[in-house]
Amino acid sequence: MSMPAAERGTLPPRRTSIVVLLVFATLGSLLGLFTAGDNVLSIDVTVLEAIQKIDWPGVDTVARLSNAVFGTAGALVFAALFVIVALMLDRRVFAVQLVVVVALRLAGQVLKPLFDSPRPGIEYQPDPSLVSDSMGYPSGHAFTATIITTVIVLFIHSLDVPRWLRVLSVVVAALATLVALFSRIRVGAHWPTDTIGGVCYGLATVALMQLIVGAMLERTGSLALSRTRRTA
Repeated sequence: MSMPAAERGTLPPRRTSIVVLLVFATLGSLLGLFTAGDNVLSIDVTVLEAIQKIDWPGVDTVARLSNAVFGTAGALVFAALFVIVALMLDRRVFAVQLVVVVALRLAGQVLKPLFDSPRPGIEYQPDPSLVSDSMGYPSGHAFTATIITTVIVLFIHSLDVPRWLRVLSVVVAALATLVALFSRIRVGAHWPTDTIGGVCYGLATVALMQLIVGAMLERTGSLALSRTRRTA
């Protein structure tokens, strides 16, 4: 059964999602291979040390807040709120998208043992209690931040809002993701390449989610009815 036009418009063309998935999954995997095991890139050390030397007022408070928001608990709270808002606005397809992307994110935990890349040493960790004892690549916080911010952008772009608000959502999403990367490096939880890998896999995961939801819509014919279809 073909997908209704109103619902088809909520998803990008399948070819676009496939290209995004392949490009960013490949980039994430290649970067992971370069940093696998105990292989530490000199640029990782240089960038990490430079970030940890920054002494701006409030920078550590921002880092702690970002680490909390994009941690497991923060992400689950966001997911719950997002589902509620999506259902209230009759955007059930986006609630489904979030459920699928969260499931894929949890499955992404298998990537860390595959690359077996250690985190920075304790000499780079001002507060070791903030650092997990798991492997480092890819950064889970960067992975989650990319998914959350991208889904927010997709959601806002599905609404009937002014163009400036759509542009603003992209800018804010990019800044929030950059802060998440900065924060993980700041506390010594990740090398810079770990965070870049998290972004790559985050974008690839969103693209995979779009493909899965698109296939579900085609099979069921309708997962969500837009207000336009209801009032037509």
